[in-house]
Amino acid sequence: MIVMLESFLACLGVALFFGLMLAEVRSIISRLTSIPDDEDIGAPEGDQRHFRAAGDRASHSKMPVHQAK
Repeated sequence: MIVMLESFLACLGVALFFGLMLAEVRSIISRLTSIPDDEDIGAPEGDQRHFRAAGDRASHSKMPVHQAK
């Protein structure tokens, strides 16, 4: 009898876990689809200098190159 009760509680726990995970995934997807197309969701403006375009040769010669140790 105890084994049946433990199995039932385990099934309830698994069902609750999957239900909560499904609800969270739905909320994430709905947030992603509700972002306007004109809104920039990339790096903050201060970090944009780290992602220079490869074709921008003028700024490459002026900027020092930092090498990893």
